[in-house]
Amino acid sequence: MKNAHHKSSKKNNKNTVMDSATNTDQNSSQKPSPNFLQKIEIYAIFLFNKFISFFNKGNPFNEAGIGLVIVLILIGILVVILVNPAGFKSLTDKFAIKPVSPTATPTPTPTPIPLPKGPREFGVSSSANPQISDLKFSEYDPVIGQQQTITLSVLDKQGNVTSVEVALKTDHKTKTYPLTLSSGTPKKGDWSVNISTDDTHDYKYSLILTVKDDKGQSAIVNPIFK
Repeated sequence: MKNAHHKSSKKNNKNTVMDSATNTDQNSSQKPSPNFLQKIEIYAIFLFNKFISFFNKGNPFNEAGIGLVIVLILIGILVVILVNPAGFKSLTDKFAIKPVSPTATPTPTPTPIPLPKGPREFGVSSSANPQISDLKFSEYDPVIGQQQTITLSVLDKQGNVTSVEVALKTDHKTKTYPLTLSSGTPKKGDWSVNISTDDTHDYKYSLILTVKDDKGQSAIVNPIFK
């Protein structure tokens, strides 16, 4: 039993020695051998001495001298990479050109087109029946809170007008207003609506005019001012 124990101990010691050798081989594979670095150092000193000899001759910056300088620089970089690769990577990352995110160009705000103040009248061409002939504004360019009257002149050759509507489209909304007969007859008359201005029309200003009659006919006109 003692001999068996002794043999087992020797076997364990042998395994320990083999593990140590394996670890040593792994560590040696991760770092360059001292002999290799020593050779690079000797070669670098040799090239440096060569460069000094060129310098002493008075013409260090001829083709051979410049070549030696380049070789020395490359050897220095190689030594840094082999001895301290992590430090070399950190150095290259520091001086690397990083992509720059493009800055978005803001969209310029357009300048509002000014409108003439006061009443305005427009002729309307409408081929469908009922026909819209005129469009009138009591104030063409009202400000918020100001009253505005819109009037349409309508002719119905085949029946009688039953409804007239105006959809007013401004900067922030579209609102529909019914018009009432203010003069004339349902066959030929003027239809009006009084509006209290509640939105700006600096960039959007248009109408959708819709007329219907008792014959089931309708006419739609879309004048755009902005």
